[in-house]
Amino acid sequence: MNALKPALTLSLILAFLALAGGCSRPDAGKDAVRAHAPQPTVAAHHASAPAHRETPAVEAMSANALMQVFASSSVANASRLAHQALEIDGTVAEVTADSDGAPLVTLKSSFDANPQFALDAGAWSDAATLQVGGHVTLTCHGAELTAGRVMSTACSIVHVSAGARVAARG
Repeated sequence: MNALKPALTLSLILAFLALAGGCSRPDAGKDAVRAHAPQPTVAAHHASAPAHRETPAVEAMSANALMQVFASSSVANASRLAHQALEIDGTVAEVTADSDGAPLVTLKSSFDANPQFALDAGAWSDAATLQVGGHVTLTCHGAELTAGRVMSTACSIVHVSAGARVAARG
């Protein structure tokens, strides 16, 4: 680890100098900046540096709209949601637990089978704040049709509004 410190420090210094060098010509106009290809920095290509990734846009929708996507039989829409960051809001129909004890939140919809959301480990303690009939907003990573039910995993609770009664525990 100590052997990597000088190389990392040098990489950071070179990256700073490369960035500062591109900003040191105040008399150069916008066209001059566009004419030059961006110079890669040493830190960007260093093996231990994390790759820059665009943050995917979050698609916000109601639990009912989520169900409509899967009911439309559009394979393209359904497969698009499999890896999409989602923000789902709806009314809590039920809070249960799966076979491992992880909380499952079911939201009401106008369909026969309501969508179900598995909370990630960081949100388990927040599940106790949910009430049947209350409004909740969840963020999840993707949704899929599993055993005839729309399921989403790795969800966390963003917002909770009071409901009619305490949720049943499974």
